[in-house]
Amino acid sequence: AAVCPALFTPAGVPAHELHKLPTPDLLSRAWHDPDALPSVDPDLSAGPVNVQYPSRAALMVRKFNLRGINYLDEKFGQFWADADLCYQILRAGKKIVLLPGARATAHPAEEFEFGASARALLDADSASGAARYASKYFGVMAGLKITIGAALYSLGQVFTFRDLSFQLSRLTGILSKQKVDGTQANL
Repeated sequence: AAVCPALFTPAGVPAHELHKLPTPDLLSRAWHDPDALPSVDPDLSAGPVNVQYPSRAALMVRKFNLRGINYLDEKFGQFWADADLCYQILRAGKKIVLLPGARATAHPAEEFEFGASARALLDADSASGAARYASKYFGVMAGLKITIGAALYSLGQVFTFRDLSFQLSRLTGILSKQKVDGTQANL
């Protein structure tokens, strides 16, 4: 149903862009810390490799299979829709294959200086997406636990009095389940 190349950094080192599908416990940390999502390093010398959750940077899905899973869930914003897509593909009994012979270079993302409101929106979208994914596949309580945990984390950060406008905006965004949808002018 889907295929991806082996991704490498510009220096030729593997980019570590393959993961296992996240569990609710992992999502509760990964929404605000992308490094909490451990990478998987498959044996690239063995030929095509089945993978669970490749980077969205170079994931190619057949249109027929995308239609077969009723396209993409619009309740996701910018974050975790790729995990949802991979879960749907695997749940349908299809495969996601990494082709070691197809190599691509993953360049680092451009660094942008976002303001507090934009950073808060991105974090709120990540928390909302993680909660949506957990609710969809692990039950409503798993998603609620992530939302409450994210809100409590943000509330705890408010009491540090560091970047107070960001912390309050993030807390408000998490509670209102804000998502990045392309209409925000500050992104």
